[in-house]
Parts: sequence; structure tokens; C-alpha cells
Amino acid sequence: MKLRGKAAKTLIALLMLLVPVSAMLAQDAGNEKGEAPVVKKERSIFSYESPVIKKPEEKRWFFNIGGMYNRKVGNTDTMTANMGTDLVFDNNISELELSYTTFYGETRGKVNENKGAGSIKYDHYIFPRVEVFVFSRSEYSEAAQLDFRNNSGLGAKYVIFKNYFWLMDISAAPVYQYEDYRDRNETYTYRWSFRYRLKITPYKDVAANFVSYYIPKVNDFEQYRLIVDAFLNVKILTNLSLKLGYNHLFNKNALPGTKRYDDTSYVQISMNL
Repeated sequence: MKLRGKAAKTLIALLMLLVPVSAMLAQDAGNEKGEAPVVKKERSIFSYESPVIKKPEEKRWFFNIGGMYNRKVGNTDTMTANMGTDLVFDNNISELELSYTTFYGETRGKVNENKGAGSIKYDHYIFPRVEVFVFSRSEYSEAAQLDFRNNSGLGAKYVIFKNYFWLMDISAAPVYQYEDYRDRNETYTYRWSFRYRLKITPYKDVAANFVSYYIPKVNDFEQYRLIVDAFLNVKILTNLSLKLGYNHLFNKNALPGTKRYDDTSYVQISMNL
């Protein structure tokens, strides 16, 4: 538990180190006629830039797919693989996202990791800082003996910062949860889903992302799940990027004989279209 806590704190610290000490200041400009220079509006990393719908010629559809495969034989016999993909429509006012990730691993022919998660969500601004959203997330995990889990709900999001440098927001939603474990009866519960998100783009070809979910039962906040998903994405070619990620899953109500937490660090080569 201490190692897991240190890893999470270290990753958060690295992401926050990307924040500069001061904001970028605009420069004055004049014209050849000797007119008074026009003072550009100062841009601050703590400002909020209201969303404006994209022009028809601006890109609205985005597709990304990536993965990594690693096999060792000889004194060791291991195989690990991961894959992630997402399709996004974004016009700055509305955003639709479909995504899927999976991780698989074997040691001497025995499966030691087999998990995946897929989601669909739709966000829409109703006020400059407020969005409403609807989502559905499904997942499975061989190690946790989880055959299937689905969380679906709708809620609201408040944007704290949104500008050229970063995006920070918080959200809350009531969700309906269905779970089917291998050695446990199917369950249906109502939960809350509280989310914190931070996206930082310190340079044009570098982006960092941190998202955490706290998902307690509606009537018992001591019975909860926790999800942390963080990654650093670095563009290496026009449509190719390197992704370094960390994923942490915690379940207070894990099955007896299984661990409450599941941590995964991974590397991916991604194609972006």
C-alpha cells in the first residue's frame, strides 16, 4: 500500500511540475502608418476562455489507436500486451467520446493479467463553465474475478480553468451499477461518481492527463471504488506519439482471496488521425 501511495504521489508531482511559475504575456504591436500600438489581451494560465463552436473548416473528428507487445523467452517466459483506442467528436460545445483499453499478460503460459474497460460519454456546455453529460462504462478483470461491471449515469461538470495551457474541472453524477463476479451473486446498486480532471499542454507536442474517480455507495461512503488514470503523451512524428501511463484501481469490496488494488504502468506507441 505504501509503494502504491508513493507511486501515485510521485506521478501527481511530476504532472504538477509542468505548470510554469508565471503566465505568458502578450506583446504590443503597431502598424507601418505610425498608429498607436494595439495592446493584445494578456493571457494567464489561471484564466477561463469561454468555448466557441468550431468553424466548419476546423477539425472535429479525432481517432487514436495504440499498443505495445513484449515477449521474453529463455530463462524467462513472459508475454505482455496492451491496446487502447478512442474515437472523439468535438466542436468545442459538444463532445462525444468512445474508448476502449485492454491489458493482457502471461508467465510460462499462465495468464496473470486480463482486464479491459470500454466507455461512451457525451458532454454539452449549457453555460460557459457548466457542462451536462451522460455516460456508460463497462469493465472486466480476470485477476479480480470480475466477469462484468457497468456504471451508467448522468451528471454535471464545473470547469475551473480552461485555456491554452491547461484544463481543470470537477464533476458529480449519480450512477446505476451492475456487477457480476464469478463467485458472487449479481448485484445492482446506486452510487455516486465524483471526478477530478487535469489536462496540461506545456508544449505543442507534449500533453499530460490526470483523472481520478471516487465512486461510493449512495448510502455508505465507506464502501467505495477508486480509479486513477494518468498518462504523458509525447508526439514523435506527425501522426505518431509515445504514451507513458499509470492506472490504479481500488475496490473496498473486493472478493475474499483477491487484492483490493490493481496497479498497471504501461507504454504505448499510438497513431493519431
